[in-house]
Amino acid sequence: LHSFPTRRFSDLLDADSGKIVGTLDVVKNSDQIAYDEDLKRLYIPGEGTNQVIQISGDTASVAGSVPVAKDCHRVTVDSTNHDIWVAYSEGEKSFVQKFTSK
Repeated sequence: LHSFPTRRFSDLLDADSGKIVGTLDVVKNSDQIAYDEDLKRLYIPGEGTNQVIQISGDTASVAGSVPVAKDCHRVTVDSTNHDIWVAYSEGEKSFVQKFTSK
């Protein structure tokens, strides 16, 4: 998956040929993405939501989204227990929030 943070769409690329095999409508204005290799899920925070993309072979689809703070743009995944962590700030305060993957 190749993502342009300022665009609304991300290109799905064939890993062997590099050819575009599809396009996916994703949340924009994200600074980071996180990938859970075991669950084959991609997490993209932006615009007040953490979007979940399910990868299956050569295809990907939006599995859902979880509301997060408006200015949340950072995400990471704990590869041991599959928890998703997001970070954001409000004024001079910083916060982290955990989500449990199902």
